[in-house]
Amino acid sequence: MGEQLYGDASVALRELYQNALDALRYRQARHDFLRENGRIHPADQLWKGQIKITQTRDGAKTVITCSDNGVGMGLEELTGAFARAGRRFRDLPAFAEEEAEWLSCSNPIRVYPNSQFGVGVLSYFMLADEVRVRTTRFNRDGSLGPELHVTISGAGALFHVREERSHGKEAGTQIDLVLSPQRFQQKAPSVVDTLRYWLVVADFDTSAEEGSRSVQWAAGVPFGFKRAIPIPNSEPPCWWVPDTGHVLADGLRIEQLERDDGASSDAKLYGALVNLTGRFRPKLSVDRRRMLGWRPEVTDTPFITGTFILASATFLSVDWLESFATDWG
Repeated sequence: MGEQLYGDASVALRELYQNALDALRYRQARHDFLRENGRIHPADQLWKGQIKITQTRDGAKTVITCSDNGVGMGLEELTGAFARAGRRFRDLPAFAEEEAEWLSCSNPIRVYPNSQFGVGVLSYFMLADEVRVRTTRFNRDGSLGPELHVTISGAGALFHVREERSHGKEAGTQIDLVLSPQRFQQKAPSVVDTLRYWLVVADFDTSAEEGSRSVQWAAGVPFGFKRAIPIPNSEPPCWWVPDTGHVLADGLRIEQLERDDGASSDAKLYGALVNLTGRFRPKLSVDRRRMLGWRPEVTDTPFITGTFILASATFLSVDWLESFATDWG
């Protein structure tokens, strides 16, 4: 089923990142609520979300590990969402109850999950013969839940959940994908190359490591655009760039834009980088390669108000303006 949905096994690595991103956004919302009500624990005041994805060798097998210090999972989340295709954490009754509490704050707190379909775990078995999970929940009151260990020995296997006697020391989740050498006789997909392609703007500090190769994304800074100039307070977040930019969905690259009238184009934009996130999050195809219902006018206001920033750009020239005008019509 995963192969029918995605076609390319390497996108399972993108799904790993996306699930970790949702976990961090969820924990950030809980932090904001506890801080709003003066209930944040002093030890959590300096919390900073991070994602780390590594690729290592364990004998003949390749192991891909994704670690985050997000909200983590308890038994309810494991059985009600993680283990069920088509279910997301926001579909759980407990989340709806908590979200209502967030929205009642003087400064309403909103979470916009990256996951739209709840099919991320399906994609893991496009790569892995075995999935191992270690997770500790960051509870609503700021306490930590028990550390849970989960083993799934195959796509059609039952979940084996083991609870540690003591509570976890730090909230978050670690997922290990154990790749069989029989399935990847040549070479397993590269975490560094895959994430360098898909991930452009990370919400939280993110890193990928594979042997001697590594790459880092600083939160909120476009990766691969050294001279990108942010447009202050733009909604959605936008940047001027010296050459070819892109339309992003939650910081991730997409490959095609499709309008409601059926017209389509690639997702490249000369001179501009646009990150459709939060309330601007677009509708995507199941494989997340295509943005559906693309409306170019959503970017008009940020770039009109951001022209004063462009005037100081070192790359601004007549050739740049001609290329920009041609691409934007």
